[in-house]
Amino acid sequence: MAGGDKILFPHEISSYNALDWSEDGTVAIATDNGVLLLTLQWSPTLVDSKPIFHQSMLTYPDEANNMLGLTVLQYETIQNDSTTSQSQEIALDRTICPIVKSTTKFTTFKCAKWSPRGGDIEGKCLLSTLTLDHRLSLYSTGKINTDFKLLVELSSVYSDKAKLENLTFNCLKTEAYRISAVEMSWSPVIALKDNKFSILSVGMSNGDIVLWKIKFPCNGREDCSVITVLKISSGLPSAMTWCNKILTGNVACCIVGFDSGIIKAISVNVNMPNKTTTINLCEQSDGMKVTTVSAKSIDADKITILATKEIFILSYEVEVIYKILRLFSSSHTTGDYNYFASGLSYNNGKYLLSSCDGTILKFSEDKISQSSLVTYKHAGDLETTWSCYGIVWSTCGLFSIAAFKPANICEDRQVRPGTLEVQILPVDVDSQKETLKNYLLNEQSLNEIPECMEVFRENLWEGNNPLQVINDLFSQEGKWFDFSSKVLRVLRYFLLAVQMRIPHSDKEKNEELVLSERNISKISDILLCKHLIICLNKAFNLKSKLQNNDLIVLQSMINWMDSKHELIKSTLLLHTISKIKAVLKNFNHTFECCICDNKFSLEGRVYKCEDGHIFGMCCQTTLPCQYNVRTCSTCSSVATSKDEITSLPWLDIKPSQCTFCDGFLV
Repeated sequence: MAGGDKILFPHEISSYNALDWSEDGTVAIATDNGVLLLTLQWSPTLVDSKPIFHQSMLTYPDEANNMLGLTVLQYETIQNDSTTSQSQEIALDRTICPIVKSTTKFTTFKCAKWSPRGGDIEGKCLLSTLTLDHRLSLYSTGKINTDFKLLVELSSVYSDKAKLENLTFNCLKTEAYRISAVEMSWSPVIALKDNKFSILSVGMSNGDIVLWKIKFPCNGREDCSVITVLKISSGLPSAMTWCNKILTGNVACCIVGFDSGIIKAISVNVNMPNKTTTINLCEQSDGMKVTTVSAKSIDADKITILATKEIFILSYEVEVIYKILRLFSSSHTTGDYNYFASGLSYNNGKYLLSSCDGTILKFSEDKISQSSLVTYKHAGDLETTWSCYGIVWSTCGLFSIAAFKPANICEDRQVRPGTLEVQILPVDVDSQKETLKNYLLNEQSLNEIPECMEVFRENLWEGNNPLQVINDLFSQEGKWFDFSSKVLRVLRYFLLAVQMRIPHSDKEKNEELVLSERNISKISDILLCKHLIICLNKAFNLKSKLQNNDLIVLQSMINWMDSKHELIKSTLLLHTISKIKAVLKNFNHTFECCICDNKFSLEGRVYKCEDGHIFGMCCQTTLPCQYNVRTCSTCSSVATSKDEITSLPWLDIKPSQCTFCDGFLV
């Protein structure tokens, strides 16, 4: 992978901890005029040795967030009845009075956080956003990251019952601070017998911590509810995170840092989430704001917590004993930077820490000391001082990405235009190989490890094969049918990526290209055959409930299986096909061209008619793709519309995923 790649955007950025990387492979960056989203592309047909991101933007709201719903006249009434200092506070504090002009722009996003995978109906991550005027929203990202859908405005839901007992300054400030969100974080997925959900913890301006239960998949307001409100009141929540795993006794752990310097750990019983306990990790109110915090489990009942205050890095070990947290040990060190930390991210034993002076530190979890810190400086021009606004590891740790902005806002006595620089940082080559080995041959689907597939492709494009076991698998062609679908998809991806490097012309194909195309076709046929075996068995078990549409799809599947008889050597599979043919004995459906009404003939994985019209074959149903065609965003395979297959309960698929590569169909 090429390290140190830079992308420039004409955006302003003001918030620290501004980055988050989703399990779907999308980076969210909170800027002053929207949430910038960079989606990592992992198609094997890309022709570059550098990572490519698709850019999109979630725009800011149309108006300021007036949660209390007061009019200008009501604010003026309160202001006229207040003291001079109170009147000035109303005019200057946007939390108290969001409808007046101030230096705080309501278009500015404070942070954007991704939920765990599975949050929306497509099985992808939800995006939660928080603006500086405390608008907390949940979005479904849809099939592509330009297709945003606002699911619910949680800030509006929470403030629905808010009301002022009387129009006085104290009542206004108390109620405004009670309903104003300033920080948030998602828990890991919690799977119980009857449902699956994640807890979204939200820090409020008055110090409260609100725990929201977000059911997965989330369809809207009905799937969001407040579990409990923790009255902690230790200051303004300034940093928040959850432990990456559920601990012994079904305990989830949330760590909250405050601007007063206090750090607390909250344990939540996931079976009864309204039951919580809280302990102090740092109970000293020293006035040093906690800017970043990270927590990860080191075994089933112990977690390590890192937090930063100014130039200090604080470390804590916490145990879970009978579902109660207990502080086991603590220590601290100083980092090799001059100002406060602006981002902290953990992955696979390594931490990355960024500071607002443009320094990035990399250190190990084993020994956090001055000698173990590796320092990176921004690789910019010498005349510009750069500030870093956050850093984050990718899900598998193969990429890390940081956001920078020039610290000096003026240049040549003129205000510098907004410049956001996103920089991809170097990753150790040896650790790349180990990570690829762990992820590429396990049972995770390819769309769950997009960064692994992209790094794999980049290496292949440069002529390196980081996974030598692939060569051994290719030499076992006679056993391909016995391989798992995941391994076959990796082999197919490998061939498609390598094929892009083979020189060829339209007039003549060399031997290497012909062999590659033959192997790709064979592996694709095996993958489809494996998929159809499961479908046919399920359909036979439901034979008494099959409708006309079911029989049409089954016939198309049997037609394709008959054309691939050389692949089918299993007597069990042949028996399954015979059983389905018996079900279809008195059923006959002719597939005709929608243009000329001539009959189709099936050739490989395409349908052709006598007049030369050609249509692709659906990778999920083997039907001809004539109407409302979807295309795989990764390998360009085609599929019929989602509406045509949702009525087939025996179809063994994830409706939005390609059978050949697990890519999303759009």
